[in-house]
Amino acid sequence: DVRDEGKIRDAYASTAWAPHLKRLKYLMDAQHNFGGMIDAWRSGDVESVGFLFRKDGRGLRDDYCISGPELETMCDIARTVDGVYGERMLGGGDKGAAGAIVAAGAVAALRAAVARAYPLAHPLYECAVHEVRVTAGVATFEGEL
Repeated sequence: DVRDEGKIRDAYASTAWAPHLKRLKYLMDAQHNFGGMIDAWRSGDVESVGFLFRKDGRGLRDDYCISGPELETMCDIARTVDGVYGERMLGGGDKGAAGAIVAAGAVAALRAAVARAYPLAHPLYECAVHEVRVTAGVATFEGEL
C-alpha cells in the first residue's frame, strides 16, 4: 500500500536500492491503471482495455524488468496484426506466455502471423496459439442435471 512514490524515491535514490525504484514505478502505475481497466471492461470499451493491457506489458518489460526475448517476440508479432487491441507477457516462469486481446475476426490472422514469424525468430522453441473466449460468467446449477 505505497502511496507516496516521491517520498520513497527521495529516500532510496542514492542507496543500493535505487535500481529497484523502476519496479516501484511499475507498481504505482499498475495500481493507478487497474481501476480504469475494470471500468473500460465493464463498459465494453475493448480498445481502452487493450491499450491498458499493452501499457501494463510494457511496464513489466521496461520498469519491472521481467519478460524475455521469446515473450516480447510474440508481443511484437501480435502488434502487427490488425484487430489486436493489446498484448503483453503473462508469466515469466519457464519462459511464460504472452496474451492478446483480439477482435474475433482477427484470430485467424494472428494465428497465421505467429506461425509464420515466430519460428524465424526462435527456431529452437515451439509455440502455440490458444483462443479463449469471454463468457457471461460462471453459473451454479442446483440439484441434478
